[in-house]
Amino acid sequence: MSNWKLGKKEVAVKYFEEIDKDYNETHKLDPQFRTAYELLIKYNDSIGNRDKQLDYINKLMKLDRSYEKNYKYLYTKINKEYDTKKLILEKNEIESSLKTQRTIISTILLLTILATLFFWNRYNSLQKKYKEKFEEIISIKHKKVNEVNKELASEIEDKKSSISFFKPENSFDLEFYNKIPGLNPLIVENILNKLEHFEKENKFLDNQVSKTLLSEILNTNPTYLSRIINVYKGKNVSIYINDLRIDYIIELLKNDATYLNYDIKNLASLAGFTNAVNFSDNFQRKFEIKPSYFIKMMKENIKTSSL
Repeated sequence: MSNWKLGKKEVAVKYFEEIDKDYNETHKLDPQFRTAYELLIKYNDSIGNRDKQLDYINKLMKLDRSYEKNYKYLYTKINKEYDTKKLILEKNEIESSLKTQRTIISTILLLTILATLFFWNRYNSLQKKYKEKFEEIISIKHKKVNEVNKELASEIEDKKSSISFFKPENSFDLEFYNKIPGLNPLIVENILNKLEHFEKENKFLDNQVSKTLLSEILNTNPTYLSRIINVYKGKNVSIYINDLRIDYIIELLKNDATYLNYDIKNLASLAGFTNAVNFSDNFQRKFEIKPSYFIKMMKENIKTSSL
């Protein structure tokens, strides 16, 4: 009590706890215990330890019942800061607070578990999806972009040859080039031939190439170019250029393991993208897989193959 009155509450509490420990072991009742429990209740209330506060309230109420039964005369003389009514009220408040606290903790714990399960399932689903996409990409026959362009050019030449066998030399496939109303088929043929040349020479790797610049390179206007690429390539000009760049990088990664050690920024620059974010976004748009994951899987495949 002297320590308590001197403001050394932590020191005093240690002695009060020794009294509580003795009571727990012996169940011996002594009137002086009451003051100790009153101060233990007050101290734990000040530090917010509701569990201990409730425990000491219950013990004090038990002591009061015992004092009232066994020490009736003494009980009326005890100077009580906490009477029975006040103890019951404080006990109910603490129990309600603890119940609310436990409910909140249980709810948070449940939500955490559900969130963990959700993200775990989502992670596994994405990993499965990425693996399938990766296998789709590598299942395509390994060919360099130039080789693909050469084969495409060869097919077009074969087609032209077959047409010229049945038609006069100066004729062309009117049905094929006449798919855009209001646009001269000869203009369509001319632009498609120039696009073929543009792809064959990998001119899309220039990071300055855009719809406007491409229309200037092909000596046409942006409107004609957009309509022709939309109809014959099935996409807008921007996606058409970016897809060529992505396909180019994919073939490099598949055919030369050296490029697997390049970082995303270098690969983006090599493909003609102005920054890594644009490259990654277009890669994921086209293949539904991040370039970093594709490279990681390629390295794992090579490692597995070498074992």
